[in-house]
Amino acid sequence: MKKKLFLTAVILLFVGLFLIACNGDKEVNVSRGTFYSLQEAYDNGFINRDDIKHISYFATGLVVEVLDGYEDEWEMEWGIPESYWTKIRRIDFTPQKPNPSLTNISPQVIASMKSAFYTANKELMDISLQQGINDGWIPKGTTATDTISIMDFFGEYNGSYAVRITSNLWGYGGVAVYQLVSNIGWGFGSAPFIAIFRVTEILK
Repeated sequence: MKKKLFLTAVILLFVGLFLIACNGDKEVNVSRGTFYSLQEAYDNGFINRDDIKHISYFATGLVVEVLDGYEDEWEMEWGIPESYWTKIRRIDFTPQKPNPSLTNISPQVIASMKSAFYTANKELMDISLQQGINDGWIPKGTTATDTISIMDFFGEYNGSYAVRITSNLWGYGGVAVYQLVSNIGWGFGSAPFIAIFRVTEILK
């Protein structure tokens, strides 16, 4: 029974991640900001190709251009990039921005990110939180937003924040993910994807 519940949670998790990080047709509106997939942020002009290079460099320490591969602008595979990126080359790249640090994000922006993430995954998070409280591994009084954290920060680009955000209500196992935007590709040993949080009003 527990295995079935875990599998269901994993499936629902990827549905939630798909909505906030992998679907160019879906966005989540909150009072102070909106999450976009990298592709959607790029298509809307919130970030440009140079920004993508910076994000890739800060994420992996290098920039790789995919010269031939699947037409999809994002991929999630159990295998390795070479299984679907058939021709790649490394780009000589020197970042023009300093290494990003989470301490550079204001508490107001972080709070808005968590609010947007919760809005996108409310149903799954509420179920997982209550189950964790009932099972005793989450203290009573814990809120869903208490479980949300910014895993990685890859820079701020004119009000657009590149982050990996998650909740400790979930586990990803050994799922490896890869992203491809503007023919710049990279991968991570485990989920989640990098997403863009776009500030939609001046935070005070």
